[in-house]
Amino acid sequence: MAGWNVTGGSSMHAISRAASVALWAFMGVESAAVSAGVIENPKRNIPLATLLGLAISTVVYLLSCTVIMGIVPNAELRSSHAPFAEAARLAVGTAGMVIIGVCAILKSVGA
Repeated sequence: MAGWNVTGGSSMHAISRAASVALWAFMGVESAAVSAGVIENPKRNIPLATLLGLAISTVVYLLSCTVIMGIVPNAELRSSHAPFAEAARLAVGTAGMVIIGVCAILKSVGA
């Protein structure tokens, strides 16, 4: 498991951090049931939308992580606090890094 935990912390610490993110993401999944009263055919459409949303976001996440691992050198990736911005800097230049940074700030403000 050492290859997956590059922080140098314990495996339990890494697992607890990942679990907290997963549980936070689950809150969004369960909120789909709130609108069940206004959705046409909710028994079919809510599970379908949930599974499609999960599948699409998984594919986007895996592809973006794969691209980042291909662009950013491993040593730089280990020490980076903003891997998406680093990948944008290497691919597009400083402007790409700034754009990704601004988008991250706007997303966190709007969340």
